[in-house]
Amino acid sequence: MHDLPGPLLPNRPSPEKVIFLGVNSQGSAALFNFPRWMHALGFTAQLEAVDLPVGSSSAEIRKTISRISQDSEIRGAIVTTHKISVHEYGRDMIHILAPQSQALGEVGLLRRAADGTLQGYAHDVESMAHALEDLFRTPWPGVENRDVFIIGAGGAGTALAYVLSSLNSEQPVTVTVADNDLRRVEILRAKLANWVDGRLVTVTEMSCHSEFIENMNFGSIIVNASGSGKDWPGNPLSSAVKFPRGAVLWDLNYRFLPQSEPTFLETGLRQAASRQLRLLDGWNLFLWSWAVALNALFDLHDPIIAFRAVKRVSDNWRNSISSPVEG
Repeated sequence: MHDLPGPLLPNRPSPEKVIFLGVNSQGSAALFNFPRWMHALGFTAQLEAVDLPVGSSSAEIRKTISRISQDSEIRGAIVTTHKISVHEYGRDMIHILAPQSQALGEVGLLRRAADGTLQGYAHDVESMAHALEDLFRTPWPGVENRDVFIIGAGGAGTALAYVLSSLNSEQPVTVTVADNDLRRVEILRAKLANWVDGRLVTVTEMSCHSEFIENMNFGSIIVNASGSGKDWPGNPLSSAVKFPRGAVLWDLNYRFLPQSEPTFLETGLRQAASRQLRLLDGWNLFLWSWAVALNALFDLHDPIIAFRAVKRVSDNWRNSISSPVEG
């Protein structure tokens, strides 16, 4: 990847704020790196964290959307945990809703146009597609069809299933999405009817995943899209689970709450050598998500250039404070 020594574009005036709507955003690398991203891209906007608890009411969600819509100094918002809630409670407040946002029933990016028009996007689709390109680029000897098991039918899990189903002709996969919340399962099943290749995705209510995972094929992909470990302490898997050989364990989180029990990736780490596992956290997905969002918010017209700038400064920061998991 090319090193980008300075701002990509000349410094220019910009609205002062981008809203970061999450749950516990104070620990996010975005808060530390956003000023560096702005410098690299040639802008001066600031990031403002707005945290709402999981399961926030319609009134709380709509109040936040209203502020974004009415404040001319806000360029837009990146939404994490509340993607589905923003769509469910606030889609009537969004003037233009992108087709993929309608298909997935989520809004991960709000963009306020110069005329005040509020636009909603499911930018997870583009972010996931880029991240999967990196994942599938690695050759897996002896693997022709890949089983993918996604734990969590929320916004991230839904977007990943959507992208995988659309890539099926190029990368044959069998996709299963599991969630212990029957309402989420039923919502995702209803969405599948509007997807071109929704028939390729199976959605099931499941609270214990060990038996399913142990029967998966060599080289399968197992994804933690549940939010556990980041939005709340926990692990969606039993510590006694036995992973299939050659499996890829992908946690869509890149940062984790302190907890006594092993995280999803720590569970895999104990078997990594004996079962030839590949472990990835959500760092590159996090960078792609912000690069795609910034590309749209600041009219950069090239998410790859935005990604290179974001990754350069963010990797330098992360390597200075930790030894990250692969990915």
